[in-house]
Amino acid sequence: MHYVAGIGQAPGADAPKVTPALLMGRMHRFLPPSPPELGLASEAEARAVRVYCASGIDQPMVLHLLGVHRGGHAIGRFREWQASADLPTPHRAFLADVRCCTPMRERVEAAVGGERLAVQELARLELAHNSCIDMALRLFTRRYELVRALLGVDALATSWQHERGLIQEARLRLLVERREMEGPRRGLPTRAHAYKREPTERGR
Repeated sequence: MHYVAGIGQAPGADAPKVTPALLMGRMHRFLPPSPPELGLASEAEARAVRVYCASGIDQPMVLHLLGVHRGGHAIGRFREWQASADLPTPHRAFLADVRCCTPMRERVEAAVGGERLAVQELARLELAHNSCIDMALRLFTRRYELVRALLGVDALATSWQHERGLIQEARLRLLVERREMEGPRRGLPTRAHAYKREPTERGR
């Protein structure tokens, strides 16, 4: 069965594409156990989060720099444990230095707070940040697709939805927020005002 899947054949021999699920069936015995204090639901979930976070400190670095909140889901708990105890000491030290820096999202919000930027500048800044969020989401989606290929389509489904939501929440809404602030000053209707109706107008 393993030879048919292309696992263990001699170098140079023709072999079909390796089936990821079959590969995990052999590899999972060599994965170190996850600490029980993480509260992971099962051994399958422990294997899934280890595969998802196996790329090291790049995930917590990207999430911090983009201003993504840390979540209490299984992926987030494992990633924080990994960053504090499971990675090589130089990697953990470098990540700690990165986390001392102010996230870009907070820097952008601080710059916008003074209302010194024109609408065009605001739009370009928002587009640039949100493009970074979109690229990060593509990166994390590929990790999740790897987990599903190795462990099945239901692996980490709930935790991934939480992870995906946190990344999407880091998107900026600068133009909408500027409109909400400036509308009342200029006598313009805000988006919130547009939803207010008199009782006699309901149902129209």
